[in-house]
Order: sequence, then C-alpha cells, then structure tokens
Amino acid sequence: MSKKRKEKKSQKSEAETAEIQPKKPTNTVDFPTEPPAESETTEETMVSLEEKLQGELAQAQDQLLRARADFDNFRKRKAREMEQVRKTAAELLIRDILPAIDNLDLTLQHVEDPDSNLAVGVSMVFKQLMDTLSARGLSPIEALGKPFDPNHHEAMTQLPSDEIEKDHVMQEFQKGYMLHDTILRPTKVVVSSGALEAAPESDDQDKTEETAAAE
Repeated sequence: MSKKRKEKKSQKSEAETAEIQPKKPTNTVDFPTEPPAESETTEETMVSLEEKLQGELAQAQDQLLRARADFDNFRKRKAREMEQVRKTAAELLIRDILPAIDNLDLTLQHVEDPDSNLAVGVSMVFKQLMDTLSARGLSPIEALGKPFDPNHHEAMTQLPSDEIEKDHVMQEFQKGYMLHDTILRPTKVVVSSGALEAAPESDDQDKTEETAAAE
C-alpha cells in the first residue's frame, strides 16, 4: 500500500512541475543584424554640421581679413591727410613770411656799409631764417641769365640787350620761391628781346652822301 502512495505522490509532483514550467513561445522574432537607421541619420547630421561650421569659419576669416584691410587703408588715408594738413599749414605760414624776407633782402642789397655791425647782424639773422626755411623745403627760384619759363617766371617787361640772349632773363624784380614741388610765388623778371638792330638808312641819306662825295 505504501508503494501505491509513493507512485501517486510521484505522479502528482510531475503534474505540478509541468504546470509550473512556462510555455515556450511558438513564434520566434529575428532581430536585425544591421544597425538601426537612426545611426546613419546621426552620422549624416554630424557631417552636415561640420561642413556648416567650416563654412562659417571661412566666412569669419574672410570678414576679418577685409576688416584688417579696411583699417590699414583708413590708417594710410589719415596719414596722408595729416601730411597734407602740415604742408598746407607750412605753406600758409611761409607765404605770410615772404614779405619780411623780401624786406630783409632789399635791406642787405642797399646797405651803405656791409661791414657795419648792424649790417652783419641783419645778414646773420637773414641767413639763419633762410636756413631754417630751407630745411622745411623752401627754395628760391633762380632766374637771372636763364631762359624765360612761364611756369616759374612772371615777365614784367621786355627790353633789348647786347649781353643777354633773346628770351632770357636779364633782371629780377622780385625773387620767387618754391615749397618742395609747389610754387609759392613766381619770380618777377625782365626778359631780353635780344640785341637792338640798326635802323636801315633812307634813300635821301644815300643821295646826300653821294653828292658830298662827288664835290
């Protein structure tokens, strides 16, 4: 009888075990071996973003180069403007000084005693003034004995001369000056018209001379 009980218990335990074990799925799902499509999309997005950033970087570098070029042009333009302002200021100042230079020059030309203390002192001041102005670009326009140049000379009159060639300057009325390459004032001059030609003798004078010779 105990044997039968054991068999019943064995059958019962097998039945319980069968109920406890889960059922195996009848349909199986095959997972894809390739990576999902989202991975490819992310990689394309990164490449597109990198290209966009490189384009923006190139544009920023181009704008920086343009800004540097504009600043360099601005600096050069301002330097030229300042130089022009300095030249203009110097030109206006020297133009105002020219009458004083003329008076000092005339004084030294007509001084009675060049060796007097006053004449020597004026000569020294005049030389110092001209040296200073020369260092700033002032130079006299030489004219005496040179061919007449309307760009640098202003003809006051024309006179005959046996010594000075025709169309050459024979006398200076007022000295002209240049500041660098700018003419502040042309030299006022007298121009030679050449040697005076002898007037032709008249027929009456010839006849008189012939009559006198016959007598």
